[in-house]
Amino acid sequence: MSTSSFSAQYGVGGAVFNQISKSGTNAFHGAGYEYLQNDFFNARDFFADDVPVLRYHNFGGAIGGPIIKNKIFFFFNVDKIINNSTSFFSNTYPTADQRAGNFSNVPDAPTIYQPGTLGPGGTRTPFPNNTIPTSQIDPLAQSFQTLFPTPNRPGYVNNWVGFLPSRSPFLRYFGRLDYNISDKNRLTLSVTQRDNPGFNPSPDAPLDVTESDIASYNAQISDVWSITPNTVNEFRFGFTRQANNFAPATLGQGLPAKLGWAYNEADIAPGVDITGTCCSGIGPGTNAIYNENSFDPSDVLTLIRGKHILKFGGEVLMYQDNATPWGNINAGNFSFSGVFTQRGPNDSTDGADGQSGIGYADFLLGQVSSWNASNTPIVGFRQKSPQFFVQDDSIKNGM
Repeated sequence: MSTSSFSAQYGVGGAVFNQISKSGTNAFHGAGYEYLQNDFFNARDFFADDVPVLRYHNFGGAIGGPIIKNKIFFFFNVDKIINNSTSFFSNTYPTADQRAGNFSNVPDAPTIYQPGTLGPGGTRTPFPNNTIPTSQIDPLAQSFQTLFPTPNRPGYVNNWVGFLPSRSPFLRYFGRLDYNISDKNRLTLSVTQRDNPGFNPSPDAPLDVTESDIASYNAQISDVWSITPNTVNEFRFGFTRQANNFAPATLGQGLPAKLGWAYNEADIAPGVDITGTCCSGIGPGTNAIYNENSFDPSDVLTLIRGKHILKFGGEVLMYQDNATPWGNINAGNFSFSGVFTQRGPNDSTDGADGQSGIGYADFLLGQVSSWNASNTPIVGFRQKSPQFFVQDDSIKNGM
């Protein structure tokens, strides 16, 4: 790996990686390996009830040899990972009383006031018994809060704990083929591929779950021709594809219609951010696409003349990028700060230090403090970068 002051033949860039792969020979050779992890060998986390499930299995092998002796050779390697495990989560979700608008029995709960009841003194009227009447709960909030997991522990903070399964399998392989066209001309073809789909768990399932598929593909063909003992030509063509795709698990599942949500710029659930200690916000997973292709034809002619090694060559780098911003689909993200249920609209005493107003109460009333939405399509970028060079490496006496 060269990070600076590399030769002109390597072109432009911040670093150069020169990789040499194995090739087959006139004899068959092979190898195999295996690596294993299991929760049987692990200790329990101090705060967990049990040891999370862990099933990690990495195995693979390689083989190489002749197809036609002294003429055509192959080498192949495969590597696979099976990764099925669980992770321990702890989160805070609204209790049955809070979902019903009853904050009277929540320890140290701030006083909540009724929006639209501003009196002569600049204060609002408090809700009797710190409870929102059922008739005032917003229908969309009523349906949306059914997506919150039900607490499985007593209390109002960290009242949900559990183990959630995740999977992250990985498969990659490498293959190489060498063909001796003649004693002076060798053709080499290699292919590398990897695929890494994944499922990321979340207590907020089916929301806030992202499914991913990360794959790459690299191929190259090269022809090294020793025209004379002092003249060598190297032609190469490389291709690389990188595909990263992320999608929310509920994308396209019709969830907005099931919730009764009229905003339909995208078939994905809205996100809810709630200020305060009542509960965590909830929202969809992340959508994003990053697909890149690169093509790299190049040719280098090397001439040895006396004390000089002359190189002439060039390449044309061609890039294609089809991508979106991270989280390009945001069908609606709504924030609830508690400002609508604090004592007064400009209450610098109670509202500022949290002594009145509750974010979840604002949510139940449908009183949004801020919101945003975006839907950015795939954008394509194209670039061509032709490069040519002439290089003279002199051989010093005694070297």
